[in-house]
Amino acid sequence: MRVLVAVLLACSCANAWEMVIGESNIVARAAQKVAISSPSTTDNATPTTKAAIQLEQPIKCTLDEDCWAVNNVDFGRGCGAKDYMCQNKTYNGHKGVDFAIRDMEAMRQGVDVVAAAAGEIKAVRDGMSDISVRERGIASVKDVECGNGIVIAHVEGWETQYCHLKKGSIIVKTGQKITAGEKLGQVGLSGRTEYPHLHLSVRHNGRTVDPSYGDQDVCGKTPIPMWAGKLKLYPFHRTGNIYNFGFSIEKPNATKMREGLYRKVNFTKDAPMLIGWADIFNVDQGDIISIEITQPNGSILTKNTIEIKKYQARYFIFAGKKQKGGNWPSGKYQLKITYTSKRTGDIAIKHSEIFA
Repeated sequence: MRVLVAVLLACSCANAWEMVIGESNIVARAAQKVAISSPSTTDNATPTTKAAIQLEQPIKCTLDEDCWAVNNVDFGRGCGAKDYMCQNKTYNGHKGVDFAIRDMEAMRQGVDVVAAAAGEIKAVRDGMSDISVRERGIASVKDVECGNGIVIAHVEGWETQYCHLKKGSIIVKTGQKITAGEKLGQVGLSGRTEYPHLHLSVRHNGRTVDPSYGDQDVCGKTPIPMWAGKLKLYPFHRTGNIYNFGFSIEKPNATKMREGLYRKVNFTKDAPMLIGWADIFNVDQGDIISIEITQPNGSILTKNTIEIKKYQARYFIFAGKKQKGGNWPSGKYQLKITYTSKRTGDIAIKHSEIFA
């Protein structure tokens, strides 16, 4: 049996996932005409220390179970992108917080986007197809990077914006009053994005604000979160989000996995190989990933440990063995993915199992 080990790296400063500054562009509907509205995203306004609104979670899911917080606002300059903790969980010019879902199948099934706070619908755009920008090309989304989206005006100059919604899912109209938690639409793949997620932007008098940090102008200060309830304590800066993992009986393909095609695997005794795989958001330099498969008798079929050499927005890893002649022993095979953060010492472990 041959050992198979591979990793797929994604994202560098010159090639960041969704490296876009113009996500504030959105269509406003007025007098039966469609016009481009560009809400100000200047960062020159005076920051405040107290927010007039608190924000509910804008996506109907459970964090770290079926959705993941994967990017924060960029406080850096140029290629030196920094999140609110002066760490790497962002990319150049990013002006919001991203909530990713598992895969395209989850998007097709539908994940609701809801209003983070009460207000009035200021602008709406719908009608853009759910296609990765890698397929459609960056030029095709010029000035419409947000994709299908919504802007809500709140009290005292606050507003929130919701981007990359699914085509045809938006159920609100301009001028409509909205309550916190009320459904707006569903997560999609429209605009300048490569994976299904909700991009939430928060602005105060046109100034971009990270809701996990408050209206502050530089990273590294004490956070003043705007989130309500338990979400106020959630570690949005945490790296190493193991959001998808499982088995395959073929050499894993990241595109197939991200489509949701590995959700069900028919592992028979004569399968040509058994591979364990994992897709991980926000891996950081010095962090350790271990992938291990245990056989029915308790012995280790394969194990591989990798140290991350540099920050990556998304990291696909797999390891396994080919079967050369004979059959796989009957019973339960167990997959264990372990992620250890060098910076915090936190350890995340995920398990899966399959039967032959």
